[in-house]
Amino acid sequence: AKTGLATPTFIFHHDKPEEMNVTPPQHPHIPPHSDNPDDEIKRVRIAISAVFSPTPPIPPPDATEIERLLSQRVPADAYLTSFQRHPIAWIVCDRLLIVDATGAGACGGNATETASRQFFAAQTLMFKCREDTFIRQIPSGALPSLRDSLVTQASNYFLRGGNRPLVTRLCMAIAALAVQMNWTTAIPDILETVYGPSPMLVPMVLELFSVLPEECCSERLFVSKTSMKAEMLDAMSKCSESMVSFLTHTFGKDDRVGRLEVMRCMCSWFRFVDIPVSVLTKSIMLEMPFGIVAENSGDDLFDVAVDCICEMLYTYGTGPRSNSQLVSRIVPAVMALGGEPFQRAKEMQDQDLLRGYCRIFSEMGENYMDLIMSEEDMQQNKLVELVLHCTEIPDMEINTLTLNFWYCFTSALECLAPYSLRQQRIDYYTPLLTRLLRACTVLLRYPSDILTLQPHDFDDVLQDRYYVTETIQDLCHLLGGDIVLTCLAGRLQEEYALFENTPDNEKEESWQGCESCLLAINSLSKYVPNDESTYLPGIMNLLSHRSLPQDSYLLRNTISKTIGSYGHWLGLHPDYLETLMNYVAEGFTIVECASAAARAVRQLCEGCYKQPMADPVLNLYDKIVESNLDDTTTFRTTQRDENEVLEGVCKAVSSQFEFNPRMASTCFERLAQPIGNRLAKLVAPESTGSSKGVVAEIERLTVIVRFLNLPSVDPAQPGDALIFELMKQSWSLLDATAFKYPEDPNLAEKLCRLHKHALRKVGADLYAPLLEPLMIQIVRNFDISYQSPYLYLASICITEYGRKLEYVPKLFVMVSQLSTSCFSLLKSIEDFTNHPDVVEEFFYLVGRFMYYCPEPLVLSPLLLSLIQCASVGMHIQHKDANKGTLNFLEHTLTYGIDIVSSCREASLQSVPEGGDKDEADAVLKAKQHLLLCQQSLQTAILAEGQNIVSNIGRALIGELPAYTLDNRSGSITGIIWKLNVLCPELLLNWLAQPLEWAPDSPVKTEFINCLRERRGRDELTLATKAFNKYYERMRSLVTASRGGR
Repeated sequence: AKTGLATPTFIFHHDKPEEMNVTPPQHPHIPPHSDNPDDEIKRVRIAISAVFSPTPPIPPPDATEIERLLSQRVPADAYLTSFQRHPIAWIVCDRLLIVDATGAGACGGNATETASRQFFAAQTLMFKCREDTFIRQIPSGALPSLRDSLVTQASNYFLRGGNRPLVTRLCMAIAALAVQMNWTTAIPDILETVYGPSPMLVPMVLELFSVLPEECCSERLFVSKTSMKAEMLDAMSKCSESMVSFLTHTFGKDDRVGRLEVMRCMCSWFRFVDIPVSVLTKSIMLEMPFGIVAENSGDDLFDVAVDCICEMLYTYGTGPRSNSQLVSRIVPAVMALGGEPFQRAKEMQDQDLLRGYCRIFSEMGENYMDLIMSEEDMQQNKLVELVLHCTEIPDMEINTLTLNFWYCFTSALECLAPYSLRQQRIDYYTPLLTRLLRACTVLLRYPSDILTLQPHDFDDVLQDRYYVTETIQDLCHLLGGDIVLTCLAGRLQEEYALFENTPDNEKEESWQGCESCLLAINSLSKYVPNDESTYLPGIMNLLSHRSLPQDSYLLRNTISKTIGSYGHWLGLHPDYLETLMNYVAEGFTIVECASAAARAVRQLCEGCYKQPMADPVLNLYDKIVESNLDDTTTFRTTQRDENEVLEGVCKAVSSQFEFNPRMASTCFERLAQPIGNRLAKLVAPESTGSSKGVVAEIERLTVIVRFLNLPSVDPAQPGDALIFELMKQSWSLLDATAFKYPEDPNLAEKLCRLHKHALRKVGADLYAPLLEPLMIQIVRNFDISYQSPYLYLASICITEYGRKLEYVPKLFVMVSQLSTSCFSLLKSIEDFTNHPDVVEEFFYLVGRFMYYCPEPLVLSPLLLSLIQCASVGMHIQHKDANKGTLNFLEHTLTYGIDIVSSCREASLQSVPEGGDKDEADAVLKAKQHLLLCQQSLQTAILAEGQNIVSNIGRALIGELPAYTLDNRSGSITGIIWKLNVLCPELLLNWLAQPLEWAPDSPVKTEFINCLRERRGRDELTLATKAFNKYYERMRSLVTASRGGR
């Protein structure tokens, strides 16, 4: 192993970031944009034809070089992308949208090319109106003119039959511009100047009023002040009465298409605008969507009306008392839908209609839970029953919509207080909850075509079944496991009776009902007492006698899981154990059943700890291992399944030590000796096999170390002595594995994992004799292989021994040697990029050293080298590696704050006159030591602080990665805040250079003020995030203008 300290041999230059301008620089591979609108329109037309036409245009013989270039698709696409961010685009797009009296494009061309130009222009204007950066490209005094032009264009295109997507894009541009220019009177102005003179523009006005609140709340709309969005929403809220009156009047016209637009607009306002309750209470608009739903049309109007009702229920719940009058109108309207309209939909078996009703009833139940839980009898059970009817619909896409309601419902019941009220409400709803249990067994049924489903569809079925089992567990909290088991056992009897009456030639295909009941029973195992003697004996008899089909692997898996989950019950009823254990063991011969069987064996070993399980499971495990080693097909298990069985073996063996302590050594040898023998053969020089077998043996050893709990040989000696002896005896073999397969990352990870668990299982004190050999191995193996798991194992050593002063010098030597190896690997930014896992683990390692035992590192020249190395690590585009460097830097600064505080306290400490001379010398020596540590850290920070802070500044403006802005163990905000505690003046000076390339803005001013005024960490975090978001967005616009995508 290498010794001594080393500094990084690479040199990294911090380039000056490029200044971000509102008008971005030109892409190097496309012609420059013209400031003449006529010339630019001509170029844009050619580029649009090249990009959107099926065949690129052929330039005429007299075409210029620029026109020939823009006739090619790739340069044309780059040109249009850059054009969209250029100031000239405002004028050009406005002219492209101009239409003459006949509707033909003013720029000429066929209808397809004209439509492409117009849509591109509308899309560009919408894009620019969403960005405050682009809004600043035109004088503020010109904004009203731009607004009026957009309104006129949208009106003209609608009146002349323009396509709907184009009108929608123009409306979205108008809506975004309304927020940008704080057009708070948009609603009355549009009603007066657009709708008033031209009532035929109603659809266009409805479209504009629909997108206005959506754009206002969109995350894609960037404004200079966040308050502008709130001000616009507040203005719309104040115009609610006019808006409601307009929608009500428009809805009154007998026009189904118009009503669809009204419903969409109403839905948007319910979702985003705070419409006063008083406005809705006195309006007939409230009943409009209910009337549409009751028609059961099943068309788009029905769907939008359902959306509207759901938004209304979500927005106007039962929480605020001010909603009471509105709620008193909503509740009867919803309940009326649950009568004849819902019954007709069920009779029609129209899935779209039923889905809509299910959404309405579930949404009302979730948001009106206070009414459902009320002591006053308002026939709340009728609403709950409506949701239950939806749950009983035999369509998984519909009935699963109700599961969130049942979660909210059961949670609300459980939280009721006092207990008497809780029990009274539970008793009130028990009949419905019992019906829900029956419905759950239906929801858990596999579909008849389960074996032919695609993998992703099969996963969806499993996920839905999981959510249903959670509902059953919630019911156990309310009703108790005994009542739930009674209901489910009855359902199992019903399903088994149906199965028994099925003709013999159909029984193999009719197991789904019994399987769903067994899965439900499996899910409540935690809530059933181990002395239950009414239903479980019958269920276990059914499973023991193998009365159900044996050929379905899905049914076998559920049976195995049920057997395993009731392991504790079987431990007290061992008569069933041997038969059921044999059934589970058969699952290892079926590929699809091996995982469920392995889990069941482990659970049985955990639950049946009082039964003599050691020998049976040891024999089973030996057969599994032998089958895997011989590559036979008797047992079809993966390494993961085998390890789970071994975990169960270890737990079964451990439980027997209480009754027979003398068997500890025998069982231990029976488990460990074969592994050692096989490992010796695999690492022998003559062995030429791959590392796969070695990895498997190391995994087996790890399972034994983790889960075999052996009695202590010496009660006075803490730790596991037998595991310690196992590691000693295996030491040379483990050393040889790393030496034989140095390039195998999987082996390195498994080997280090074994050492970690052994160290923690044995305990630091008992393991101490192996610490030095372990550190030697870590340094040597890493120096040979550069595998990051060895760095992680080194950090575990620091965690376990870093607080013990006698081990700190050896730990520091290990860190120094590992640093030398890392520095020899990481010589350039390319090396950092190619080895992100090494960068991550290395800086977590030295960060952990700074946390547990920092002084040797602080007093060493190595600290400056590490900070320099971390400075380069901040450049790489890898989240975990970047976070590792920040973790080390923040731990270093944390120590700096602590040492300053310690020096301050030490300066106040004095020795009383006439005190002991040795005591006085000790106090003086301690002060000098603290001062030396402070000076050493200060020297390192002064030397490299500028580079670190420059990197942080570049990260904040988007030039370097900023993956972790806020995290309590390594973040940009944490480093800034702690530097501001340690050296506030220096921090501001260091930040001045990188931030001078960021144009002035409110977020920049707020960020700087937070630092100058030394505000709290939380306030600084908010300012830092706002700063980063603003300038990263600005930088992305600059990047895209150069042809980036």
